[in-house]
Amino acid sequence: MTFRVGPADDGSTVVVPRGETLEVVLPQNVSTGYRWELDPPAGMAVVDDRVLPPASTYPGAPGDRLVVLRVDEPGVVRAHLRRPWEPAEVAAQSYTVRVRTD
Repeated sequence: MTFRVGPADDGSTVVVPRGETLEVVLPQNVSTGYRWELDPPAGMAVVDDRVLPPASTYPGAPGDRLVVLRVDEPGVVRAHLRRPWEPAEVAAQSYTVRVRTD
């Protein structure tokens, strides 16, 4: 079974059984230079990481970033929206979701 979280889940706690997957979907516009950098905790493995195509065909249209994690242990998933060439502490936005494995 796959569980999905997005912008509305920022700061929340989700329950994902061990061995199941968690999809993190966040809006991203790569034409601005900003990209989500995900920091999965130990006990979670990235099984897919890609940019979903925008719904619009217009150049520069925003899309979504999809990161799929296999959850083996509880932890906190953190993501930061930043430009790769800027210092790590400079983030336009941050996202956090706690994962329990009850």
